[in-house]
Amino acid sequence: MLRDAMFLTWERHRRTRGLARLLELRLHEIVTPGPRVRRYWRQLRESLRVLRRERPTIIFVQNPSLVLCAFVLGWRAITRPKPIVIIDAHNEAVEPFVNKSRLIRAVARWEIRSADFTIVTNRFLADKVTVLGGRSLVLPDPLPEVAPATSYALKPGEPVRVLVVATYAKDEPIVAILEAAKQLLGQFEFKFTGNFRKLPEAVLATAPPNVAFLGFLRDDEYWSAMRDAHAVLDLTLMDDCLVCGAYEAVALGRPMVLSDTRALTEYFRQGALHCSARPEAITAALRQLRDEYEQLMLGVTALRPRLKAEWTAHADALASWVSRARA
Repeated sequence: MLRDAMFLTWERHRRTRGLARLLELRLHEIVTPGPRVRRYWRQLRESLRVLRRERPTIIFVQNPSLVLCAFVLGWRAITRPKPIVIIDAHNEAVEPFVNKSRLIRAVARWEIRSADFTIVTNRFLADKVTVLGGRSLVLPDPLPEVAPATSYALKPGEPVRVLVVATYAKDEPIVAILEAAKQLLGQFEFKFTGNFRKLPEAVLATAPPNVAFLGFLRDDEYWSAMRDAHAVLDLTLMDDCLVCGAYEAVALGRPMVLSDTRALTEYFRQGALHCSARPEAITAALRQLRDEYEQLMLGVTALRPRLKAEWTAHADALASWVSRARA
């Protein structure tokens, strides 16, 4: 383990834990319940305590949170010797989608310019970081460590079971998916993950009989639901976002229907169909998935080792860079 390097985050995230393991970083997950102001105060206080105690020469920090990143960069400014600060940036930290206020955008851009490096999941986000005045490193999410599921063959007349990976965030076209489900009544069955109580009652009332809302699932329940599905549907309105459901589907060996953004189309290039967020486009993609199911199963099986090899190459390059930075 690198005694002079650490990873600081205010939430628990699979990507963060995997990156900390890869680089042998001490991981500090400072997660506090309660109202936002009180939570931030406790997290800031604990973060300061950790930084003062450990005096790292390299700090990896997850963004979001914008507040945590601003705090770490501020701490770096008054610390001698100055540590290297590397931001592991999710999409919202590069191109805010949920909160598009001028202040949030200004803070996000300042953090990218101020950090020594910003890690992103794909080359399109890396280009945005460069335009904003930052220096980028690319590392996609690793595939989850799960055993591939048994392949299902579609039986004549059997409804296609689709797991819809959802958190009901603003970038997810839930209404369009429900409308597509109506058009596929009797042909497809849909199970939605996530806390569906975030949806307005009026939207829930439009769900057709072939839709079931599973609610928030434990990890074992989530993987069981994906294993039971024929395919995975994970759509986003956010440009250049590599959705978690796609990584999970590849790891488990399930064909996918994903958004037709350039990042998703390039990275998940086998075993997946890509479509826009219009109901008729989603419907057409699902029907095509049913018709080409065997080919898509072969595609996702072939994609798994390729993505693992590509990720290893990116990870080795990042680990090599950290070793040079320490020297």
